[in-house]
Amino acid sequence: MGLKIKNYSTTQSLMVNERGFSLIEVIVAIGISAMVVLGTSSLFIDSAKVESEQERQFWIAARRIEFQGILRSPVGWTSLLANNPAMACLTNGTSCSGVSTLQTLKFPIDSIVLDGASNTIGMNNKGGFCNAFDSINGNSSCPVGIQLYWVALCDDANCLHAQPKFTIKFRVKEPSGSLKPLNSYDLVMFKDPKLESLNEVCTAMGGTLTGNTCTIASLSTACDPSNSLGAGATYPLGFDST
Repeated sequence: MGLKIKNYSTTQSLMVNERGFSLIEVIVAIGISAMVVLGTSSLFIDSAKVESEQERQFWIAARRIEFQGILRSPVGWTSLLANNPAMACLTNGTSCSGVSTLQTLKFPIDSIVLDGASNTIGMNNKGGFCNAFDSINGNSSCPVGIQLYWVALCDDANCLHAQPKFTIKFRVKEPSGSLKPLNSYDLVMFKDPKLESLNEVCTAMGGTLTGNTCTIASLSTACDPSNSLGAGATYPLGFDST
């Protein structure tokens, strides 16, 4: 009579495989999955923030160059004079003593005029100008603030030959962050309005420009270098076509 031997280990293994996961195992698996999902989400969020910050920096730098170009160009200078009547003293020979302290600047750009007197002018992260900057609470749609100033620098007691100084500043305020000045992007420029164009050179010398010729009716200062007392002959002064 033979003996029958059952393979209990195989039977038990089959029983274990058939019973599925326990509640504790499911909870642990869910917890691990949640941690992975949260980690991945945080990675994407951080990546999006970095990309947004880089885009913002690009546009601030681009707009800074654009501001600089307008200040340097004759057309931009003419437009600045038209939008800021107090600058007339820089080109008409009158005293600029009344604007020798910091003044807000109206700046023409992109077919609009940014008013430096407003505390809400700004820019979004894509370089578009906006008028909703909030230095206290922040505004995610208009997080970059722009400040525009100018001042006449006097080189004599009557401030008759002033030089304009322009200052453009950027700052950032997110709703959940602090107000941060972006000093590395500050733009400070000086100009000599008497050297911006032939007309301004002529006008500054008391002359009248006709075509390319500047005619000065009278010249009170002796310009004979041979007479150190300044009593020598005087000569008419003007520009020819070259």
